Amino acid sequence: MIDIGPREMTMALGAIVALAIMLQIIRRVRNSRYEKIQMPNKKNDSTLNEASEENEWSDQNHSEFPSGGARIVARDELNKDNFNGLNSNIELNLETKEQKINEEILQQKNESNSKYSSNSILVLHVETRGDRVFHGDDLLSAFLSNGLRYGAKKIFHYHENTSDSGKIIFSIANSMKPGIFDLNHMSDLSTTSISLFLLIEDHKTPMHALDIMLDSAKKIAIQINGDLKDDSRSAFTKQTEDHYRQRIIDYTRIQIPGT
Repeated sequence: MIDIGPREMTMALGAIVALAIMLQIIRRVRNSRYEKIQMPNKKNDSTLNEASEENEWSDQNHSEFPSGGARIVARDELNKDNFNGLNSNIELNLETKEQKINEEILQQKNESNSKYSSNSILVLHVETRGDRVFHGDDLLSAFLSNGLRYGAKKIFHYHENTSDSGKIIFSIANSMKPGIFDLNHMSDLSTTSISLFLLIEDHKTPMHALDIMLDSAKKIAIQINGDLKDDSRSAFTKQTEDHYRQRIIDYTRIQIPGT
């Protein structure tokens, strides 16, 4: 049986009081983040009293805000510099909150733009039949004979001018990861699919660009003995072609209201 005397009772009571004080300090410090945002910049009596009340509980040498703010000081250390620091902390919190809101708005805008831009990409695929594969040498020959040239991003491009200059009309990438062609090792390449694509927004006359890409895709498919597919890898039909043209019309209407 453990005897509990006055000394033990005093120590236990002191521990409880200390714990209560610490919990009160933690609560006040956590709530200060939200209170500071609504506090006016003017140093009024209520602000002084509130700050002084918090400082009564502080440890002069060791207390710090969880958010990494200024150290809590005793009442007699509260001076003009402390108020300036408090105002700076308030402004910093406001700026941080504003920055966070701006970042969220920017993120939503980027997500919206990404979804919107996906509608401006027209994609065609040329796939092998059965268990066959396309060999790199055959692909290179078909690409070059149809006016495509090796260029940026390690893929092939069809330029507006035959001299490998001017605006890019459409591009061809390897449908298999990593999506590129190694020009120095084309003879070692084998793939089951290639992808042709163009960006509607990059062209003043996107219908003409689609005509060029379709013509090249059909010729390449014949040369390498492949099947032309749409962006969902279904057979490319006259109905599919009409759908692509309608997508261009719809996209143009969105970009230029009233057209």
